[in-house]
Amino acid sequence: MKVVYDSIFYIAEQGHFTTLNRLELNNNGINIGVGLDNVLEVNGYKGGIYFTASNMWEYSLYSCNLLGGDLKKIYSVKVRNIDFINNYVFFYASNDYYNYKFYNINLDINTIEEFQ
Repeated sequence: MKVVYDSIFYIAEQGHFTTLNRLELNNNGINIGVGLDNVLEVNGYKGGIYFTASNMWEYSLYSCNLLGGDLKKIYSVKVRNIDFINNYVFFYASNDYYNYKFYNINLDINTIEEFQ
């Protein structure tokens, strides 16, 4: 299924995420260096879009609203094995590229938890 939100975002059938004009995401006018052609996984929940994107060797988890505003980097450095289940995001992440930990985010209350 293809979805267009206000001619800004386009979610391709294979799950990749791009803009119609191929611009890069920026946050308050500051380019964050994530070309949207590098987005790996994407999911929507209650008016928000959650996605992983690469910037060189880093894969980070981002969120924004349906119009592309309110862009936030939720977790950075190395995010992998992400799953979206109902109002939760589950993923493994590492800050040092070696020691991965398991996290979940409750999207309803915007909390992140690390599992030991």
